[in-house]
Amino acid sequence: MEKQKAGKRPIALPITLVLLVFSLIGNVFLYSQYLQNKQQNNYEIGQTVIEKLTESRLYAQEMVKTIDGLAQSATQAERYELAYQIGRAATLGYSVSELMMEAGKLSEGVGSSGAEEAEAYVNAAAAKLSGVAHHEGKLSDGDLEQLAALKADFEEMEQALGGFNYAIGENRTASIRLAGGYEWVDIANKVRQVIIEQ
Repeated sequence: MEKQKAGKRPIALPITLVLLVFSLIGNVFLYSQYLQNKQQNNYEIGQTVIEKLTESRLYAQEMVKTIDGLAQSATQAERYELAYQIGRAATLGYSVSELMMEAGKLSEGVGSSGAEEAEAYVNAAAAKLSGVAHHEGKLSDGDLEQLAALKADFEEMEQALGGFNYAIGENRTASIRLAGGYEWVDIANKVRQVIIEQ
């Protein structure tokens, strides 16, 4: 009889091992889901950054074009058409503020104040240009100097934004890396420098 009892195995050990295996499988699955969601979130952040960089560059280019048009305009009628372009370009300008906001999440140099500074800059530039656009008669030397100073700012901004490789938006891995500030936070800092020096 003693030999029969010694041959029996307790059922608790196999059940414990099965539960442990299922627990490990569940943990691996949940962790892989977490990583996948994090990667998707970083990809979306990267795409947002590319969009804001593109719109910011387009804003700078549009403003340079509009300033050239104002400087060469001879009549108020020509300037009224340019006033519309100033307003349209200013809506793109808010992407500079959004870019600063994204950079502020990753860089102490930009901070949350960078977004406020950018928004104030966009509004001030639009107001100055709109004032010149609604000016009657020939533009004064003061108006032309103001336009030249603004144009220099926007050209510097465009040059800084031109340093980004916009083709990486097509590459998923490169877009994911942007969420960590790779390649673009320094550009945002240069743009901010243009804004605070004006």
